[in-house]
Amino acid sequence: MVGLMAGALSSDVASTPRATTGVSLPAGVTLKPIDGGQTYYDKWPASSFPGATTMFPVTRWAADAKGAADDSTLINTYLEDGYMTPGWQDDSHFYGIGDTTTRAGGELVADEADQWAGDGWGSWSGQVGFGTANMCTDGTLDCGYTALKSLSQQLSGSKFKYANFGKYAGTQGDSRNWLSFTQSTDVASSDVYFEQEGCILAQGWWGVNRVIVGDSSYSQDLRCTDPTNLDPRIRLSRNYGRLVFHERQMQGGTKPIYSFNELTGQDGNEVNPATFTAGLWSAVIEGARGINYFTHNFVRPGGASDSFEDPAFAGVKAAAQSFYTTAQSLAPVLNGPDAVGLVTSSADRKTPDGDPAGPEYLAKWNSGHPYIFAHDAADSVSNASVTFALAGSIGTSVSVLGENRTIPVVNGQFTDTFANTDSVHIYRVDL
Repeated sequence: MVGLMAGALSSDVASTPRATTGVSLPAGVTLKPIDGGQTYYDKWPASSFPGATTMFPVTRWAADAKGAADDSTLINTYLEDGYMTPGWQDDSHFYGIGDTTTRAGGELVADEADQWAGDGWGSWSGQVGFGTANMCTDGTLDCGYTALKSLSQQLSGSKFKYANFGKYAGTQGDSRNWLSFTQSTDVASSDVYFEQEGCILAQGWWGVNRVIVGDSSYSQDLRCTDPTNLDPRIRLSRNYGRLVFHERQMQGGTKPIYSFNELTGQDGNEVNPATFTAGLWSAVIEGARGINYFTHNFVRPGGASDSFEDPAFAGVKAAAQSFYTTAQSLAPVLNGPDAVGLVTSSADRKTPDGDPAGPEYLAKWNSGHPYIFAHDAADSVSNASVTFALAGSIGTSVSVLGENRTIPVVNGQFTDTFANTDSVHIYRVDL
């Protein structure tokens, strides 16, 4: 999908998704609400957060001052807003999640407590963050649940609570410890930067070396054990979706899970705009209810402190702007119910834990109009032809959004090509 990776939505996409009257769900298709449901944030009236209705949340982590001048083209929410100028929200249309949010947004419980405090109900010293001796009073990292519960109880509770986790909870843990961590939060994420990190998982990063499961021919989790011989599948954009899939499986769909994506180079690994964009859509397709950006560029010698302000990252910034335009234009669709059973593909395959190993796709039903978001999650993709079958043989054609083309639907089927592992297509089924 060259159009959506390189630029904003073109004229073939209406700003408001079309409604189609008199169209019933095909037999066998069911509507499944998004995680938490569209009224999830209504439980906290003080939050005034439309992140499950008219807005798709896109945030940036710990922005300085008031953020970049053109942040309104990139994000709608500041996450971890403690670095913002006091009173930043007074005349701002941005939402906030953190300790300076005054008007609308949420509260931040903690960042990466799984890594600086570990898992367990051990006694907590009250210290927060990395590099603190005796974080847990017994000298071992076994008090993360205790720390998060205590930190959560210190917040007002009038707004939704957000916690970000690191590599332990996201990739090494299981549903037992994930649920123990997230019981003290209302929205969660974890930051694993598959495209950029130089195999730090192999360097004793809190004992974590499991990354994410491979395709159906690979029965183990990918392990980053040798920085000089990195499994290339760790760099694939699809892993951002697989991480969300794994977390949602552990969470059980009860709370929103956000994806964390990095816009800065690290350890000599620069961000590819196409892979970056595909990673965002892979996460959305696998059920991410929001996107976070880590834009701190402290690891690039001579670079600006913020990737959004660094000319070297102009391509990635443009990709982020394109994604934002598309995601907000389609927010009512993305926040609407999943159309389970609407579509299958000719290349469907699963990993051992049930995640797609061929095309991954998300079907939505918006006011009687079907949409399909698709990305090929196979290990290797080269001009792969994929045929999609629509339940009930519905549809006369599909409009490929952002690409100025349509594909005929014949007997409920249409075929499209995925050029590589970063190819994403968004289809609106015309009935």
